[in-house]
Amino acid sequence: MYSYEEMKNIADSYKNYCISVRDKICQIRENQIDEVINYLNYHAKLYGKKGFMKKGKKIRSLIRTKLKEGFTLEDFKKVIEIKTAWLNDKSMHKYYRPITL
Repeated sequence: MYSYEEMKNIADSYKNYCISVRDKICQIRENQIDEVINYLNYHAKLYGKKGFMKKGKKIRSLIRTKLKEGFTLEDFKKVIEIKTAWLNDKSMHKYYRPITL
């Protein structure tokens, strides 16, 4: 049988482990968000657009939500590649932004 102190130590260790795993998952997700924004900006700059802020809260929130829904990095890249055609169209290029992609 475990004493109260031993149980408390086990619980604290488990809590710290969970926090560590959560932090690693968050860091991986943040790296994916950076990669999506970089890819989006790369394509935007090819067509003379200035690009999007990497640290913008709204763009990061939109991408984070889609990642949580199960979309992958490859899904983002495919959509960006398809929608890059908008940059050639004068009436559509203004819609090349994260919220409409």
